Amino acid sequence: MKSRFPYLDGLRGLAALLVVLHHGTISHDWALHSGLVSDSKFSWDVAVSGMPFFLLNGGDFAVCLFLVLSGFVLAHSFLHSSLGIFASAIKRYTRLTMPIVVTSLISLAVGILTPSFALPGAIGSGRSWLDLVGALRFCLVEALYNATVTGLHGATYNGVLWTIPIEFHGSLLLLLVFAATRRIARTSSTWTTLAGVACFVLFLLTWHSRLGLFGAGATLYALSATDRLRPLDGRGVWVAALVVFALFLGTMPESPERISIYNQLIRLVGEAPEVAAGATVRHPLPTLLGVHDPTPYRLSAIAFWHSVGAILILWTIFLSRTIMRVLNHGFCQWLGRLSFPLYLIHTTVYRTVGLGVYGWVAARGIPYGVSSLIAIATYTLASLAAADVLARTVERPSVRRSRELGQWIDARLKRKPAPVP
Repeated sequence: MKSRFPYLDGLRGLAALLVVLHHGTISHDWALHSGLVSDSKFSWDVAVSGMPFFLLNGGDFAVCLFLVLSGFVLAHSFLHSSLGIFASAIKRYTRLTMPIVVTSLISLAVGILTPSFALPGAIGSGRSWLDLVGALRFCLVEALYNATVTGLHGATYNGVLWTIPIEFHGSLLLLLVFAATRRIARTSSTWTTLAGVACFVLFLLTWHSRLGLFGAGATLYALSATDRLRPLDGRGVWVAALVVFALFLGTMPESPERISIYNQLIRLVGEAPEVAAGATVRHPLPTLLGVHDPTPYRLSAIAFWHSVGAILILWTIFLSRTIMRVLNHGFCQWLGRLSFPLYLIHTTVYRTVGLGVYGWVAARGIPYGVSSLIAIATYTLASLAAADVLARTVERPSVRRSRELGQWIDARLKRKPAPVP
């Protein structure tokens, strides 16, 4: 059994780069996302905003990829770990939180050095010691608690942290599933099958939530681990068609200029196209039972199809050795090593490098479009460079320290008490 899946690291790296490019693009032309004439910067952007396969609009699709990948990788980790449930939860919390704390403090430092930036948590609007202490307290509480436990509410030092509570809660949900099935199963193969069935049931119960992506990813892992998911040798055309279909769904735009087939898909899940971005998809079971649906992180109709596209992308990887080889390429692997710090740091880099370069170039009379392209390219390269440093100095130690902490806690919990003399 393989202990790692390098091609999935490559996919995660590409998804992180997609988020970086998405945020840089829409920051300079919001109409590419909104499809509104009032936001337009160019004569073509509103029309482009509704097109399929426009990957620069695929930020939410990339987030769905992150979550379904986490479900797959965590299923492998939990099945091959000897840690107890508490130690595993602490390990996961530490793994996520260490890079978040460092990047949040960097964002705070950048905010302090930017006079126009209103510091969340500051008592006043200046940079007095009381302001800085309040801001530091807010930053640490957000990084250590809100980012994983309660979620973000209002002002923040890093807007991308909205996905981390989903990541952490989904991890805990899978951990409970695997811990429960471990008690029932008699052999490792039985445990894999039983856990896969349980994860599929979890997916059926939560498909209308982002948490359902963890169940889907874990189900795909169970299929892969039991050799029920194999490459389709000689069926390259079918695999390519499935990739195209997955990208078609994954790039469903928020823009009202989207093509009519997208609106038909939105109606298929019970929503009117004009409210698709705001209304959440309803699960039929609570309605049938006449009870309130307590499921958190509910998907909009558009995000639902993004999640379907993400699940299909992960599935197609296991159907094609060619895709695996591409994702195993050095560049994709490098991006994979940077993916988490790249995701966490890129908005801070944009506030500094991106906006700074744009202001400097625009001040020299360069047209808006060219200035924006230069700024986006520079910010992307700077984000990659910053993430590379963080991967070496923060990401790798966080993986190692979280593993050591989990093992230490598990050893203490499992240690037998000394006999009473």
